[in-house]
Amino acid sequence: MKKLTWNPKGMVRAAALLAPAVFAVTSLLYFGEVEAQLADTSGIGAPSDSIAAPTAILEAPSATMAGGHTVIANWVAQAPTLTPDRLAALRAAFAKSHRSGPTNLPAAAMVANTTGGPGPEQSLAAAAAGDFVITDRIVGTGAGLRSPVGEPSSDNAGANIFQSGNWYATRSNNGGATWTFVDPFTLFGAGFCCDQVVVYDPGRDVWFWLLQFNDHLVLANSRNLVNWCSYSWSPANFGFTGELDYNDLILTTNYIYIVSNIFPTAGGSGATVGRIPIDPQINCAGFNYNYFTRTDLGFTWKPVSGVSDVLYWGTNWFGTLGSSFRVFKWPENTTTISWFDRTLGTTFAFYTRNTGQNCSSADGVVKNWCQFADSRVLGGARYSDPDGSARLVFSFNAKQGGPFNLPFPYTERVHFRESDIAYIGSDRIWATWSAFQFNSMATDARGHVGMTSVFGGGTGTSHNFVSGSVFLDDDVTPNQPWTWAVNATGAGNACTDSGFFRYGDYMTTRPYRPTNLLFMGMNYVLSADAGTCGTPTTAVQPHQAIFGRARDTPGALSRWQ
Repeated sequence: MKKLTWNPKGMVRAAALLAPAVFAVTSLLYFGEVEAQLADTSGIGAPSDSIAAPTAILEAPSATMAGGHTVIANWVAQAPTLTPDRLAALRAAFAKSHRSGPTNLPAAAMVANTTGGPGPEQSLAAAAAGDFVITDRIVGTGAGLRSPVGEPSSDNAGANIFQSGNWYATRSNNGGATWTFVDPFTLFGAGFCCDQVVVYDPGRDVWFWLLQFNDHLVLANSRNLVNWCSYSWSPANFGFTGELDYNDLILTTNYIYIVSNIFPTAGGSGATVGRIPIDPQINCAGFNYNYFTRTDLGFTWKPVSGVSDVLYWGTNWFGTLGSSFRVFKWPENTTTISWFDRTLGTTFAFYTRNTGQNCSSADGVVKNWCQFADSRVLGGARYSDPDGSARLVFSFNAKQGGPFNLPFPYTERVHFRESDIAYIGSDRIWATWSAFQFNSMATDARGHVGMTSVFGGGTGTSHNFVSGSVFLDDDVTPNQPWTWAVNATGAGNACTDSGFFRYGDYMTTRPYRPTNLLFMGMNYVLSADAGTCGTPTTAVQPHQAIFGRARDTPGALSRWQ
């Protein structure tokens, strides 16, 4: 694999990335096409009343949050270290992270609603489209605070970058040339665990940072990454007693939303979304907010990026696993939430922890790195179809086999028309030589989709340790095969958690600021075997890949200089 270096003054042509010796004996990467896999005729043409009508509508309760707490971040040249007491507490909290949803739901029969098979093929060794450009950098995280369950999240404002992960927080004000560090274990009080998310609001020039603690979440905001205002969010703020886990953040025009899984004290599981006004938080003032918490409407709600005045989110963990999908809708101008239940025309093999999914290489060198994972929704984006209509797309892991008898676990994407939430069809990223998992998505200013994921496995005596990749679904390659490239190469096995190999738990994709015409993808690789998941290791290499089309680089790159 050609080693990549970060070059803020220019982008690397993608062709330089796609001739690695490690892939010399690999074969083909396969894709499916949305338009070739239409699920039902009600998803085409004029909206029908039966499709457009929501399955149900409910009001979101309201509540009040008191004013926030101010704190000053002390950024230092060296990353903080973990004391033995802190490490012990962290391990106890981390052991309860990424908990599973219900495992007793029925599974769908495998149905392929298409005559075209899984789709056209693309060779890994072939060069991407000539105007595809990419540059990649390893994020400086210091020694001792990197978890082999990386969970990288980042955003940028020109040359200013803020990235979090397990268990670090780092920034650069010079486009990644140097990095400084702050201690997430102490900045907002004791009990920090994991599941950090970073987003930047370019309209207000403010950063938001979400962190998970033992018994609450912290949502903080700052204009300069030094002066922060933080708010503590407990389960009681979302109307229940229990625990929160696996969190997300999403922005609309006037609100920021916390989305999390819930585990009530009385048992069971569910999800919650809290809609929080942005402007009062910037002033560290109190405010009214709304929340929507349910244990009967699915597990893991994934919000859609690229939205403005209406928030959408989706779940596939309810009903019949592999064929049921639910899309929620919450306009900014109402407290009313509606949802739409759909049946997927092409089903998929939904998997939960250690239920037969196999991402290992045939020779046993690469271990089963998706063993701890599941098929919860991991990516969501609102994009523009070539016909001018707006669509919603969601992505998630799927088990090998399925309706097309695919040889490795793969990424499944499902599409809906925004106007009536009609199901349009599905597509997938899969290979004969490796598994593709943990796909994340974002939308640029043109309504195109950028994707970040990881892959690994191997056939025969070849083996590919988990490595990073990025994809473009845009006007140059609106149909598959999409333009794509490898941005990072791994050399070690995933960590073990409760006897299972674990990787992830998520990757992140953002539109590149300030132009919103390129993408920034965050994934990570391991330079050596990781050991146990609760032990920090320097083998973790977080990567940021900036990728897009050559037409968009001049104005964009000038902001890095």
